[in-house]
Amino acid sequence: MPAALTDEAETDLEPVIANILSGEYTYPVRIVCFNSGEGCSRAATSDVVDAVAQVRGAPTPNSRRRHNIHRCQCEAHF
Repeated sequence: MPAALTDEAETDLEPVIANILSGEYTYPVRIVCFNSGEGCSRAATSDVVDAVAQVRGAPTPNSRRRHNIHRCQCEAHF
């Protein structure tokens, strides 16, 4: 299945979380952030899962690991 196409203005962490919670994205399998200016990408699924869990007030599934959305200078868009 192709990746969902999203307007660049909606690709920061907060809109991604809102879209997941509202059902805009159903059953996402993988979330990847890209920074084409820096030429990098990285998996961000566990970061977003933790953030969604925090918004919902649930324990974070990855509470033993600390994630940084902006590591590897890949801080552009999800």
